Amino acid sequence: MYFFDSLKTCILQGIEKGLYEIEFKYKMRHNKIIRAQVGYE
Repeated sequence: MYFFDSLKTCILQGIEKGLYEIEFKYKMRHNKIIRAQVGYE
């Protein structure tokens, strides 16, 4: 039972980390777009 709990925790942490990285990359890309638009104005 303990093995499955630790496995579940590991998977959940992996998903959380993955979502955080995707969000971070999206924000970085979004910031670049905003900067580009501000640069043109």
